[in-house]
Amino acid sequence: MSIYIFTDFRNIFDPHNGNLFWYLYLLFVYNIMFQVTPIDLVTTKTVGSFRIDQIQLVLFKQANISVILYDTAGVAFELKQLYMAGSDYENWSNDDSYVVQFVCSQLGFTMAPAPVEAPVEAPVEAPVEAPVEAPVEAPVEAP
Repeated sequence: MSIYIFTDFRNIFDPHNGNLFWYLYLLFVYNIMFQVTPIDLVTTKTVGSFRIDQIQLVLFKQANISVILYDTAGVAFELKQLYMAGSDYENWSNDDSYVVQFVCSQLGFTMAPAPVEAPVEAPVEAPVEAPVEAPVEAPVEAP
């Protein structure tokens, strides 16, 4: 066990000086919020995809669904919590695509059509003819 004696009190709360405890103490204890007059900040994000992150079940009652929204660049920007209960929960049998349809209907999404892959054609090669060998004649014996 080592004992650290502070000789320079200017660096006593510097996290790079091995004093992480005091740095975190000040960071969390003196983390002060400043109140401002409320203003509206309007941002628009385009949802390109979503991922169902978790589904927590309350058996025979409801499902709590966590959905992460991604923009068109694939960057996550929002987490939504959806609750499936009542007839929606009762209609969910063993078909998990029902949950995807439920999320789409709750959030107002329309599923994009699956991309159609063009069939890959094998390259056509010109037929190669096998070399034709001259017929071998059997030796003829003289009479």
